[in-house]
Amino acid sequence: IFVCTGFIEKVVDITQDNPSYWGLKPLSWNQIKEMSCSGIQFGTHTHSHVKLTTVLATQMIREIRESKQVLQDNLGKEVNLFSYPWGQLDCFNDTIINELKRNGYIASCSTIWGRANLRSDIFSLPRIPVSPMDSMDDFIMKIERATQIVYPKDIGYILLKLDIGPNKVVIECGGGSGALT
Repeated sequence: IFVCTGFIEKVVDITQDNPSYWGLKPLSWNQIKEMSCSGIQFGTHTHSHVKLTTVLATQMIREIRESKQVLQDNLGKEVNLFSYPWGQLDCFNDTIINELKRNGYIASCSTIWGRANLRSDIFSLPRIPVSPMDSMDDFIMKIERATQIVYPKDIGYILLKLDIGPNKVVIECGGGSGALT
């Protein structure tokens, strides 16, 4: 789960730009800690959800560093995954990717629709988005198609099994499992 730390801390309201997000509330730090202790991995999504290619280099660096530090301080563990705000090709470049690497990130996700494979650039991974507007059928369809996704082993995302039953989706990956009901 990628979090915008400023949204959690109520410094910025990232819902105002997208009507489908109006009224949504951020997870609390307690919820994030509980989920992290249960094995869910968190990454950063900047501090204030700015489009990194449109701000000065000093602000871009601050957004990357601050979000990582705030999340690590609250989780008490290393954070090394990133997701670009807005995430399309015009939202990241080599300068931003190099800054992520300098700050210890090992991979980052875009919002470019697609499936990652072993040839994917680890710093511009495509993904299949899930939206608050998706129905359960939409979600299941996306997950069913995700059975073809293979991510590089060094970041621990290999989908091994998918079991869809009445009102339940069980996903087992990398030796652990999570259930969504």
